[in-house]
Order: sequence, then C-alpha cells, then structure tokens
Amino acid sequence: MRFFGKGSGRELGLVIDIGSASVGAALVLLDGEGAPQIISSTRHPITVSVNDNQSSFFHAMLSSLSEVLRGVVEYGLSTKSAREIGSRPSHILCSLTSPWYRAQTRVVRYTQPEYFTVTPELLRSLLVQEVKRFQESALKEERRGASNSEGYIIDSTTISMKLNGYQTAEPFDRKTKSVEATAFLSLASQEVIQGVEHAISKYFHTENLRIHSFPLIAFTLVRDLFINVDDFLILDVSGEVIDLSVVRGGILEKTVSTPLGRNSIIRGVAEAFHMDPEHALSLLRLYGSGSAERSVIGRIEKILEKEVASFNTFFGSFITDIKNRHVGSVPRAVFATLDEELLRWLLAYFKKNRIDKVVFGDLTFNVYLLGEQLFASYLGFTKGVRRDPFIMIETLFLNNRLR
Repeated sequence: MRFFGKGSGRELGLVIDIGSASVGAALVLLDGEGAPQIISSTRHPITVSVNDNQSSFFHAMLSSLSEVLRGVVEYGLSTKSAREIGSRPSHILCSLTSPWYRAQTRVVRYTQPEYFTVTPELLRSLLVQEVKRFQESALKEERRGASNSEGYIIDSTTISMKLNGYQTAEPFDRKTKSVEATAFLSLASQEVIQGVEHAISKYFHTENLRIHSFPLIAFTLVRDLFINVDDFLILDVSGEVIDLSVVRGGILEKTVSTPLGRNSIIRGVAEAFHMDPEHALSLLRLYGSGSAERSVIGRIEKILEKEVASFNTFFGSFITDIKNRHVGSVPRAVFATLDEELLRWLLAYFKKNRIDKVVFGDLTFNVYLLGEQLFASYLGFTKGVRRDPFIMIETLFLNNRLR
C-alpha cells in the first residue's frame, strides 16, 4: 500500500483526538500529491474532580470537545491556509482512546468439503455474525456494570485473510475450501457516539465524519509506514490510561489497558506536597525543565519510581502472556505515543536525552517515538503550530485513507 498517492488536490480536513484527560483538534490541509500540513492545533484538558462519577466525566469530555471546536472555528478557519481553500472541512476524523471505546480482535473461520469462490458478500456475511456476537458480549458486560447502553460499532476492519491456511492480500474470486479472516472490532456506547456527533454538528457538517479507535489508527499507520516490520508493540501513554497492543504477523492481536499516566503522577505529587493539582503540575514542569530545588527533586523522583514500578508490572504481565501463548516470539519493536510533558518528566527521571531502548529482564526493546522527528518527511506544519504527536498520527491516517 502506498503511503501517499496522487489525488485531486488540496482539501481541508478536521482531526479530533478524544483522550482520557484531554481533547485535541486540528485543522489540516490534505494533499493528494504531497505531505499533509497541520495549519492549526489546540488541546483542552478534561476537568473533573476526584469525586466525579462516569456521567460527570462524559459531560466534561463533551465540554472540552466543544471548547476545542470553538477554537478551530475562531482561529483555525481564519488562518491564511484555511482562507485560501475557502471552505469548511470536507473530511472529519475523530479518534477515541480509552476509556471511550472497547475493542477485540476476532478470527472468523468458514470451511466447506468442496471448493467455493470467495466473494465480498461472503466475507461481509461472516463478519456480520461476528459483529453481532461482539455487541452481545459487550452489552452483557455493560449490564453487569449497571449500564444498559448498547454498543455502536466504530471499527470493523479485516486485517488478515487466509485461504486454505495461506495468507493472501487478494482473496476475492479465488477458489478454496477454507477461509480464515482476522477482524479488528471496536465499539463505543451510543451515548458517546451521539454526544460526540451532536457536539461536532454544532460547528461543522458531519456527512463525512469518521470515528475510529486510536489503536486501529496507530496500527494502520505503523503497518503502512514500516512495511518490513510485521511484529511490534504499540504503547499509548496519555492522561489517565495506558493502552498496550501487540501486533504479530501484521495482525493486531490484542489491546489491554491500565489506569496509569500523566494524571496519576500529578495526583501523586499533589498528595505528597499537600497542594492542588494545578500547583503540582507547575512543580512537575520545573522538575522537567531541570529548575526544581534538590529537595523537591528527590520527593518527585520517589513518586516517579512508584509509577514506573507499576508500569513495569503491567508491561511484564503483558510480555509474560505473549510468551505463554507464543513461545519465543515477543516483538522487540515498540512504537510509542507519549504525552509531551510526561516524556520530559521521564527523561529527567532516567537522566537521558531520549528513550530509544528499554531492557526488561533478558529482553531488549527498541523504542520508536511516534512524533515530529519520525514523521518529519511525511508531514508539514504552519509556523507556530503545536507539535501534538496524537494529532500527527491521526492526520497522516486521514490523508492516507483518502487515497
């Protein structure tokens, strides 16, 4: 698959990133003949208190979404690049990270004693049944959690096909006795989807709105960009949740989550220093810049040590699970997205200028940060625009999907 192909010219696009602790949005210039360009970018925190419940969290997210969309309208559309196009966004991509979606990779098998022809209709019928089972199992889990919200499918993507046990990129109109399709499925509650669509519709037309889970977006981008890498891990570290995915043989097999991230560190500092989160963040920023007092550095690093230990436990359990299921086949490449401030704190903690290798037990992992340095030749920026790694990934995904 070509990462960039010839298209019909420049179009205006809108990229929205809904995370666990903030919402980002960017106005992007999509270019069929070259690299897309981010012409404005903004991000707003999801503000909740310690005692807020799930409903409050949801409405706080929608409030932040409205805030960034308002910023796109007031500032993004007034930029020179946007005015030159002379229209509103013709394509909108909205990405959901944990906890706003639920995902699962499923394998569908179909066999017959005699040869049959594989058609798109056959594949669709097989996936329809699997999607239905996925929705039913998700609904049962929601009901156990005292919720009756039905799931809305946002991803139903076939990522691998095998005919008679052999993988193929061109399965249709071929004869076989067996089909094995691996599909990545994800869903979000109808409440989330309807709330997001309604918020966006106040500012933009939503006919060309696409909603996807971030793991699928990141997986697709890494797969298309690094065509010789079939086995890898995807690590998404944001505000409240860490997502970790394993890809083997080009198949996104599994994604797991844990409640760690930037905000848990902020809460730890706030508790240790008996201050509110805003002052704790200011203290961490001083630490990340190397300007904190020595006594403060020691106390912050004890908190970071605890957070790093929790991550190591989570990561170790994940790697052990891979070893148990697939002996000797643990991917060593880790493609990571990290909150920008969190990365600075970790670099200060580990006394490094960059994080490119991680040793865990007897395994050494090569770490590739998905951000400006890696995407320099694929992506452009208007002067002064914020370099948001999540927005970069989603912009490249959107540009590629339109080709």
